[in-house]
Amino acid sequence: MDNIRDHLWTKILANLTSNPLSVLTGGTLEQIFGLPALKPLVKKIMDEGTLTAAAYGVRPSCAPDALIELGSRMGAVRTSMLQDYEAGRPLELAAIGDAVLELAARKGIPMTTTADIIALARLRDAQRGGAALAQR
Repeated sequence: MDNIRDHLWTKILANLTSNPLSVLTGGTLEQIFGLPALKPLVKKIMDEGTLTAAAYGVRPSCAPDALIELGSRMGAVRTSMLQDYEAGRPLELAAIGDAVLELAARKGIPMTTTADIIALARLRDAQRGGAALAQR
């Protein structure tokens, strides 16, 4: 029987990688995962998240490179976070980013790239009058 946590973490990794970057870049899934200039950054976030998942005994159901390839084939899909940003709605940075950062911190796993991207997305949100910067 499949481990549900493996599938959940695959979704978590996809969201963690694509949603904050979409707010920063305005990019679609095809761009975020497919543009050569963004691939190293995407890979770093994916690797940090995968290490965190492994620390909790989870093996995502899709390998990072395969998930990146899948994302690049998704087409011009705007993430839900980008849609929220454009509509002036609150961003789910706590649920999508901070929760994973907290889990990593509990295991002593540095997620420096991910933390930087979350902080930048939070700043962009605050600049448009969204959530306060006080989170992290």
